[in-house]
Amino acid sequence: MKRILVVEDEQNLREGVVTAFEERGWHVDAAPDAPEALALLERHIYDVVVTDYKMPGGTGLDVLKRTKQVNEGTVVIMMTAYGTIETAIEA
Repeated sequence: MKRILVVEDEQNLREGVVTAFEERGWHVDAAPDAPEALALLERHIYDVVVTDYKMPGGTGLDVLKRTKQVNEGTVVIMMTAYGTIETAIEA
């Protein structure tokens, strides 16, 4: 079974994304902020990480960097309502 981590501080959005993946047969873990996501990354290897950019305790870039350190093959999808070209280039 594929394993995915969803990192999103807005509860309704987080729950919606989790439900969408669970309905497709994925095992989903969820975190409301960067620190909790980083803790989960220490305990599990994920096939995919979907992360918000702006959230409490860190950014999606923090999650991206740690994800790639733990498992270079994990696909990371970053979503944000505050995107800029500079942010995209940095990611």
